[in-house]
Amino acid sequence: MRIAFISFEFPPDTGHGGIATYLDQAIRMLSGGGHDVEVFAASQTRSGEELTPHALIHRIKVADYVEFTSSVAAVVGARHRHRAFDVVEAPEFQAEYRRLIQDLPSLPLVVKLHTPTFMIRRLMAEGWRYEQAPWKRAIWRLRNELQLTERRHLPDFEAEAIRAADIVSAPCMAIRDLVVSAWGVSCHRVEVLPLPFQPWDELLGVEAGGGTDILFLGRVEVRKGVVDLVDAVPHIRAAFPNVRIRFVGADGEAADGGASMVAYLKRRAGDCASALEFTGKVPRETLPRLFQSAAVVVLPSLWENFPLACLESMSAGRPVVVTRGTGMEEMVEGGRHGIVVRPRRPLDIAAAVIKLLRDDATRARMGQAARARVLSAYSWDQVRRPQIEQYERAIANHSRREVTLS
Repeated sequence: MRIAFISFEFPPDTGHGGIATYLDQAIRMLSGGGHDVEVFAASQTRSGEELTPHALIHRIKVADYVEFTSSVAAVVGARHRHRAFDVVEAPEFQAEYRRLIQDLPSLPLVVKLHTPTFMIRRLMAEGWRYEQAPWKRAIWRLRNELQLTERRHLPDFEAEAIRAADIVSAPCMAIRDLVVSAWGVSCHRVEVLPLPFQPWDELLGVEAGGGTDILFLGRVEVRKGVVDLVDAVPHIRAAFPNVRIRFVGADGEAADGGASMVAYLKRRAGDCASALEFTGKVPRETLPRLFQSAAVVVLPSLWENFPLACLESMSAGRPVVVTRGTGMEEMVEGGRHGIVVRPRRPLDIAAAVIKLLRDDATRARMGQAARARVLSAYSWDQVRRPQIEQYERAIANHSRREVTLS
């Protein structure tokens, strides 16, 4: 099968986030199964083609998402006329494929859900929750609600464009339910298929059950629940005075609107600030060492789709503390392979962490089970065939729709 991926994000030029990481895994998985893959991605420094062992990469030099959306359809169209694609896949984020719908209506389309823009805005607007002065908190909350209300009256091009998809692919039930409810997409058009994740050997080599640190992975920003984790630290330190909480990820906007969340968290932690360590982004090869020193990984996001950081942690044999109502809850099967807590509840986070730190045997058992879960549910061998079958259903859906329209 010939598959085209459209994505502004693709390493190394444009991002190392969730979409880029998924694409890197997907093209390796699909090419390993004998499929022909091409990727159409953005770059701010170059244009041209690059043939890799797994895919032909087309770089389009653009300044931003808007320019990429306007430019990518022509490049895909030229390649499609040269040698036709069977199907194209694109993320829902920014609806980068919407020009393609107009220019190449005959090409079957799968839209993969990552996190809609409206949800990111909603989560990032929750900084008011952490303002300690009640009157300031009330003003901030009202201001944010007014801003979100104003945005609701603007056209949501992601919601509009997704209706052209032949299949909408959701990595978990949490995002499926969100999109069905918020956008009115028929639940029959949204299929749940997990993202592929093949852990590298160094992760699998980390000994389960070791370490003493608490580890957080991800961008240090409001929606990742980092303020709740810091608010849990005094309670954790009361039981384990020497514990260290290590944050691994890029700095983000502060909960109070400032430029640095790291600086905000240090101020908020007060006397407990000495227990916090912020590494910033680290190269992938550093992660096994960080996991080895960690006893527990805490991912307290306010909401989350399908973060690969959770699968990385599970692959390293680490018990994870994750939040309810997210794709992570599904990853740990509701608590079989990790502890699930309510979002925005520092005391719940502290209780879960303390429970794990006190029980070496449970940490080792849960870490081993988590690793086995990743290998059995998300490996390339498990996901490759279902993903191809999903593409085949999209092609069939597209053919039926063309017959109906004609």
